[in-house]
Amino acid sequence: MVTTLSYTQRAEAHPSPLAKRLFTVMEQKKSNLCASIDVKTTDEFLSLVDTLGPYICLVKTHIDIIDDFSFEGTIVPLKKLAEKHNFLIFEDRKFADIGNTVKNQYASGVFKIAQWSDITNAHGVTGAGIVKGLKEAAQETTDEPRGLLMLAELSSKGSLATGEYTKQTVDIAKTDKDFVIGFIAQRDMGAHDEGFDWLIMTPGVGLDDKGDGLGQQYRGVDEVVAGGSDIIIVGRGLFGKGRDPAVEGERYRSAGWNAYLKRCHSLLLPSPAKESDDAQTELTKKNTRLVGASTAGVRAIIYQMTSLYLRAPPAKLFRPTRVDYMAVTRLFVNGDEKNGKTRRGYSFYKDSSLGVLISAVRKYGWKFIPERVLPPLLANSATGIVLYTSYLTSLQYFNDNKNNFLDNPSPWDTFRAGFVAGTFQSITAAPIDAIYARSSASEILKGDHPNLWKFGFSKLKEIGFSGVFAGYGLSFIKESVSFAIYFSTFETIKNQLHRYTRDKIISYYFYKERLRTWDFQLDRQEFAKELKSQKRFRALRTTFVFIAGVTASLCLHLVQYPIAKIQNIHFSRLEAFDYFNVGKHKGKLLTIYYNTYVDTLDHILFIQRNSKLSWTSWLYKGFRRHALTTIPSTTIGLVVLEALRTKMADEITDGSNEPFGSNEPFES
Repeated sequence: MVTTLSYTQRAEAHPSPLAKRLFTVMEQKKSNLCASIDVKTTDEFLSLVDTLGPYICLVKTHIDIIDDFSFEGTIVPLKKLAEKHNFLIFEDRKFADIGNTVKNQYASGVFKIAQWSDITNAHGVTGAGIVKGLKEAAQETTDEPRGLLMLAELSSKGSLATGEYTKQTVDIAKTDKDFVIGFIAQRDMGAHDEGFDWLIMTPGVGLDDKGDGLGQQYRGVDEVVAGGSDIIIVGRGLFGKGRDPAVEGERYRSAGWNAYLKRCHSLLLPSPAKESDDAQTELTKKNTRLVGASTAGVRAIIYQMTSLYLRAPPAKLFRPTRVDYMAVTRLFVNGDEKNGKTRRGYSFYKDSSLGVLISAVRKYGWKFIPERVLPPLLANSATGIVLYTSYLTSLQYFNDNKNNFLDNPSPWDTFRAGFVAGTFQSITAAPIDAIYARSSASEILKGDHPNLWKFGFSKLKEIGFSGVFAGYGLSFIKESVSFAIYFSTFETIKNQLHRYTRDKIISYYFYKERLRTWDFQLDRQEFAKELKSQKRFRALRTTFVFIAGVTASLCLHLVQYPIAKIQNIHFSRLEAFDYFNVGKHKGKLLTIYYNTYVDTLDHILFIQRNSKLSWTSWLYKGFRRHALTTIPSTTIGLVVLEALRTKMADEITDGSNEPFGSNEPFES
């Protein structure tokens, strides 16, 4: 049975002085995190130890992989850091030889492990003699207490440390109650009824990853601690590529301690979906589609609201921007391509979106809405649904983990998910782009088709499959790259930058309070918990969500605007080639469309030269007006995406017997 005693209670009763000390440190620092730091240089090793020191109770070393090792240069500074940050040292030597040999390996040689390492470990493959040899070496080398862990189980796939081997290793551990303090194992090793209280340390613990390419397997923090583990061992999850060791150190410390409290006191903590303050429950497939559809719909409404004061002229109705849903309505109401603007002033019923819609219904009846308004609205909204749904789905795939939540996704994962989402949108939007690019106002006004549904299908039939995807290369680059930057910028500011700012604010108030109050007793973690319990950071998070939305939208349009300008020129060349060549050269479509790229390049060079502007000025000419029109809709789209995703996550958690009524996650 897994013990439910606190670390303090176990320290009081434990026969090992080393175990007593370790339990005390864990309770003082409120940490059951062991950092496994496997790097090759002393400078990097000591730097990581110093950064992670405040969050750990134990540092695990593989001292023999440090290329520039020296006792004075590596071990002496390590001991000072252990004293500074109050943690113990565990050399993961994994001894596996006869007693006399391991005695010399432990006490002598280049590394002199027994002199500085509080804890080491050994396999049981050579029998109980290995325990006796290591204990003698420790007693002969130092007066400080030392402890030994037996390797009963390993976290690697295909490990042979199972079954009978594990059982016999436990029997070996029973031969010395004072020196053998516990096991490297995946679960509790029992024997409580025989008076043994073994520390269980578990490697292969991760909040984000499931494993690596070399057989390592990762398990969730709650799962491991609930199974009997006392200390979670984390390596690359703390300092791997793209990770901030200080941020990850606090995140794992908090998760491990919360899991321990839950096991020890049967606390009604939230489910693993809220292990950290920014965790979000993974959405179901149904909810992912719902969030995507809702986000796309709100984005469409906001666009129409902003277009009330910045209206695109009908001469540019059929551009591949997939946003102006009232373009055809204005065309029918005003009756000419110039929209009448050259001969009159502003008119509510001819220029505003709401007024134009009212005028259209008065003139053509209510059937005008399903025939002329809904087709472009639904077609364009569909691309938004594809975009947001494929982003959420891709992000869940890239962040797949056993704890079933998306916690602080890395910028690389959001960039990849955004790239995939943009790719799917470019494919979905290709028919819409083709219709818009190869249509004119005069065709619409002729009235050859009773509604836009039939007009669209007729146009697609006329264009054909090759015509639909002509120029797709530009669309693919524009959509995939821009939305990769769009989503990664949003998530990075909302998550990493928000956390960094919040932690700096907490540190400022913490040190201010310490200087102002002479009897201030709280450590930084306790002080942070008190601040968060007062919900002081809700406004900060909301602010960062909004800043992230505006910044991401700006980045999106900075990438899309120049490519869209080139794309418009390319579509006009496609249209010319269609009119003059397709009828005569039906068997040479691929050649014709290839030549349009060459022709487009020539036209771009010609236009840019004649403009007498620099490339940047020419490509971004008119960008300010475009940004004012579109950034509000894309910003609100992201804010709605975040709000709906968070709300849906809370509802999922509530549906799984969430004991807390608040939407605020549990804070350590």
